[in-house]
Amino acid sequence: MDNVKISMRGVHKRFGKKVVLDGVDLDVESGRSLVVIGGSGTGKSVLIKCILGILEPDAGSIRIDGVEVVGSRSGAAGAKRAECGMLFQGGALFDSLKIWENVAFRLIYAERLSRQKAREIAMHTLKRVGLGEDVGDLLPAELSGGMQKRVSLARAIASDPQIIFFDEPTTGLDPIMADVINDLIRSTTADEGVTAVTITHDMQSVRAIADTVAMLYAGRIHWQGPVAEIDASGDAYVEQFVEGNADGPIRIERAAE
Repeated sequence: MDNVKISMRGVHKRFGKKVVLDGVDLDVESGRSLVVIGGSGTGKSVLIKCILGILEPDAGSIRIDGVEVVGSRSGAAGAKRAECGMLFQGGALFDSLKIWENVAFRLIYAERLSRQKAREIAMHTLKRVGLGEDVGDLLPAELSGGMQKRVSLARAIASDPQIIFFDEPTTGLDPIMADVINDLIRSTTADEGVTAVTITHDMQSVRAIADTVAMLYAGRIHWQGPVAEIDASGDAYVEQFVEGNADGPIRIERAAE
């Protein structure tokens, strides 16, 4: 497809004897929001890390805008990965830096903007996620968990990335703040035409932010389709996950007694 932003083919990744990704094939359309679902330990975070180059796949191809990034040290591959932003699960804010410095970190240290210009962009970006200028000079410890998530989102979008990855964006938040974050993610991607890839097990988030959904199970994409079809997929694995049932074809690994 001409509108594919990210294309993965036959991606494998293992750690020792543990096979995590076992031949992942996945396309992410440009300007669309894809949510990858799956149980804990199924390899969702590993999948994102392979796209970003944090982890190197053992085999397979990953292309961003048609540019191969697996095993490549080319300037083109680096440029494509530089177009990505990331909201980490725990926020990953720097405790010793002020909020505006957290938001502007990439602008200062990667894009080499002056601190004055970077601060201007950071303060504007904080407004985009509903935070006032008074927050900019605070430290992360002075903010609530929900506000820290907003700061993390601001950092992810400050450099106007073409692709944003969200790792469990609502984990640890109360239902109201989770809904606020979902709305911010949806509006950010929709308004800017950004391609979004989110990993989560929160079905409320899935329904709020997804255009399409892919289920990762046993190291592969087991099912993929529009979010509107997820409740009537006709797939026993998807139904078990969506409904949160202990009984079903998905096997839960248990420690030996």
